[in-house]
Amino acid sequence: MEISAMITELKKEAADLDERIRTLIDRKDAVKMAIESLELLQSTDAPSDTAPEAKPVDRPVRSVGRPGKPKRVVQKDDKGIVLHEYRSVSQAAKAFGWTYAAMNKYLASTSKEKQLKLRGYYLAYAA
Repeated sequence: MEISAMITELKKEAADLDERIRTLIDRKDAVKMAIESLELLQSTDAPSDTAPEAKPVDRPVRSVGRPGKPKRVVQKDDKGIVLHEYRSVSQAAKAFGWTYAAMNKYLASTSKEKQLKLRGYYLAYAA
């Protein structure tokens, strides 16, 4: 009976360890996403100690047509090849699990180079 009791105890411990591992993996994923979000915020909110140099500002391409027409958003790789196209900013935001405002700010304030560095692709308004 000693061996069967040991087997039962070890099986219970293994199940407990599996549950702890799953919990830790979920927590690790959450921390990674938080780090990525904070890095994006840091890039847009970075204070500078010196006076900024005058640099040309890349403005997003605005949709042409009647007011209220959705702006198409494209996802491109580093060579400019379209990986995915979204019909609107709202659709792109939903695909990424973001809000409309967050996607709009990301498109307006995050440079192409920064997006490529962080993600390996970039999002932009379709021309």
